Amino acid sequence: MTIAQIHPGIVRITLPLPGKKPGPVHIYLFRGKHNTTLLDTGTYLFSHALKLALGRLGLGYQDLDSIVLTHGHVDHCGAVRTIVRQNARGVRVCAHRDEIPTIQAGFDAPPHVYARFLAHTGTPLPYRLAIGVMLGSFQMLAQGCAVDAALHEGDQLALGDHPARVVATPGHTRGSISLFLEKEGLLFSGDHILNHITPNALPMLERELALPLRQSQIEYFNSLEVVAGLAPRIIYPAHGDRITDFDAIHRMYQRCFTDRQNTLLAILCQHPPESIYATARKLFPRIGGRSFLLDLYLAISETYSHLQVLAADDRVRMEMTGRVLQVTASR
Repeated sequence: MTIAQIHPGIVRITLPLPGKKPGPVHIYLFRGKHNTTLLDTGTYLFSHALKLALGRLGLGYQDLDSIVLTHGHVDHCGAVRTIVRQNARGVRVCAHRDEIPTIQAGFDAPPHVYARFLAHTGTPLPYRLAIGVMLGSFQMLAQGCAVDAALHEGDQLALGDHPARVVATPGHTRGSISLFLEKEGLLFSGDHILNHITPNALPMLERELALPLRQSQIEYFNSLEVVAGLAPRIIYPAHGDRITDFDAIHRMYQRCFTDRQNTLLAILCQHPPESIYATARKLFPRIGGRSFLLDLYLAISETYSHLQVLAADDRVRMEMTGRVLQVTASR
């Protein structure tokens, strides 16, 4: 755990997170004369570390007026219920309207929806079962909590003494947001922009649909264009170092996106119709080690989201054969 003042009235609290990537998670505390706001919370497993950090700043959970959540992943909202329960005078929890179901349930989709998606991608049963156990353990790290205020694009918030604008940046999740302090040129990007890895535009699974329809990669890059229009001076992400040259990160993301698309097309041109799982193993041949199951799920997810884009451009065809989605390059 580390504590650092990054701007007048703004403190960054860094909490542990298992695994090498994306690395420790940053929580941002905004202190003002009439408002004290926490941006994200970390997991509840490290809520004691967050409480200790606040204590070192002369604060407790009872001093928080509001919590703003950038999105519903466990490392960003896992401790929110613990904070709410220990704040006797009440704390206002805010999140984008599209993310509220995930935060209130503690997960974005129940296990059977993940299992159905993996089955349609052709993932072998042993891996489906193992990934299901892994995802279930992640869901156990989250505790669902009621959200008091639904946020929308363009909403104005008080973060301590700083006025901030809500910027809808879907892609990583359906309701991801960033917070922009226009006067200072500071953007708090959650997981939307990171400088050490390309964020995952995860499939937006739906309970009622066999396969997700929303195109997370397209939404993600549309959101990047929104950020480009803001021209932030400094970006403070939820993981990794601050970013002072967004244009360089933007170009890197676009280059990686194009390279990934071209590699996918080359793979599909060399092979007969095959499953998304088989394609993902060729696209990411080096995954393995202790994080194999997580990396495998992320590889399958990223492959699917890229194929959605290629299919929309008529560069690949995806057709259901039995219960498995088969993909081939268009001729």
